[in-house]
Amino acid sequence: MCNLSTGIREEGFRDGEHSGLLKGKIEGKIETIRNMIVDGFTTIEGLKATGRYTAEELSAVAASLH
Repeated sequence: MCNLSTGIREEGFRDGEHSGLLKGKIEGKIETIRNMIVDGFTTIEGLKATGRYTAEELSAVAASLH
């Protein structure tokens, strides 16, 4: 494999790894929020008030509760 191909391949691996880590972090955060709600520690409204979570994260949590 030539140097250009190797560089492109390595860049693809790095991009894929970064995307995977980010996705896992978001999924873990959503699962934690969901568990807090299920266990009665908080509500969606309470989480909205903190401003710490995106609308997408809260929507994903709400959808997983139904």
